[in-house]
Amino acid sequence: MKKNYHTYQVSDFIEDKDFMNWLAHPDSTSSKEFYEVISSNKDTLQKAENAKAILLSLQYKNLNKSRNKDKIWSSIQNDISTTKGKSRRLWPLIAVAAASIGFILYFTLFRPEIIIEKSQLAEHRLIRLPDDSFVTLNADSEIQYDKTSFAKKRRIQLKGEAYFQVKKGNPFSVETAQGEVKVIGTSFNIYSRNDIMNVSCMIGKVIVQFINQQNAYTLNAGMSVSNANNTITKSNFNIEEHKFWRDGYFYYNNESLVQVMEELKRQYNIKTLNYTNNLLHYKYSGFFKKDNLNEAIESVFLPLKLNATFENGILSIKE
Repeated sequence: MKKNYHTYQVSDFIEDKDFMNWLAHPDSTSSKEFYEVISSNKDTLQKAENAKAILLSLQYKNLNKSRNKDKIWSSIQNDISTTKGKSRRLWPLIAVAAASIGFILYFTLFRPEIIIEKSQLAEHRLIRLPDDSFVTLNADSEIQYDKTSFAKKRRIQLKGEAYFQVKKGNPFSVETAQGEVKVIGTSFNIYSRNDIMNVSCMIGKVIVQFINQQNAYTLNAGMSVSNANNTITKSNFNIEEHKFWRDGYFYYNNESLVQVMEELKRQYNIKTLNYTNNLLHYKYSGFFKKDNLNEAIESVFLPLKLNATFENGILSIKE
């Protein structure tokens, strides 16, 4: 601690973060160090004790345990009104104390606590959210959310692909670089990579709003919508028969071969894809399974009459 507390007045202590921490957590290591410094001078210690008495009159410890902003401010105002009537001489210091409490509570109790969850290449991760909803991340994907406000505002940012099982409650939304999905209680899948976003609803109902699109799309169970390079496609699927990547199946219907190869790379942790620009125009319909790389390569490239070899982490594809 490099502060010169011996020059402090009562109001200075009230505005000092280390002092507030000492008052709320007197047994912490930093608080003990703080007390050693101020107790070395009787006059300084007396001023700190006076500041402590003022803050305790506002029941700071009780306030610090609450995370409800409205209750905190209501309690502060009630205590100020009561104390103001008892001692007009202390009123200026009490006003400073209230402002100091508000400032510190804002930056310590209500500041965002951003949680980031990631999956590695060739990894699927099951994540439990604070509201007991579940998210399954596909390989090389990421979600993040603010834990502090999640109970009231269930908002998640997604990069990659994830399957959501949402518990009923407050509105739940997922934001991606391409758009937003809003639900209340449902199960759905979102794929969001590069310029492609696809949403499939398994249970309940979801509302999809793509960026730079005026219309929102409502999906019931068994419906999907995709946006690939600003081309919107809606389709239906049989929920009972349709297998998702969570079961180890990756299905494609006339989709870019490059997109399929990128998924192979993620699922099998392939280091490099080696191919020519001629393959950019290829489309693929079919599926591969995540259990055997050689079989997956055959499933994708044999129907297209392409030669594919895998060696030293490099997948090479030729016409």
